[in-house]
Amino acid sequence: MVFATPDANGVAGMESRVVAYCKSHLGQKVGNGQCAGLAFQALKAAGARTRGGPDSPGRGDYVWGKQILLIESTATGPKMTGDLNDVHPGDIVQYHETKFVTARFAHHTAVVQEIDARTLKVYQQHVNGTEIVGEGAVRIDKLSQGWLRFYRPLPQ
Repeated sequence: MVFATPDANGVAGMESRVVAYCKSHLGQKVGNGQCAGLAFQALKAAGARTRGGPDSPGRGDYVWGKQILLIESTATGPKMTGDLNDVHPGDIVQYHETKFVTARFAHHTAVVQEIDARTLKVYQQHVNGTEIVGEGAVRIDKLSQGWLRFYRPLPQ
């Protein structure tokens, strides 16, 4: 598992504040109750930019900071562009048309809680019609459709 080393003012400090915000709001509705609302409010509370630029690569594909990892489904299994070890708790993950063994997300935003070569654990909101913050997990080694983009929060 990869964990950020907290520091008072740097990016790791922001990521720690993003995680703390999500933990403190478990079981509550944040913002408008949408998945992106959790990321937006957590980044805002942490002193980070709430968006990292225009949607990319397509409309509705939110950019939350500096992209650090892309995981795409391929015929031979998930392909990574970037280093999985660079992903930390508090980073933001954007899902696009993803399918896993037990989960599907057409469009989803979540906050990284923990990640390793097999499993991505997240804080998320607006899953299965529930507009409250909860925890979730997917097997990234079982990604069979779509992509995941991981973003590092940027300071204001």
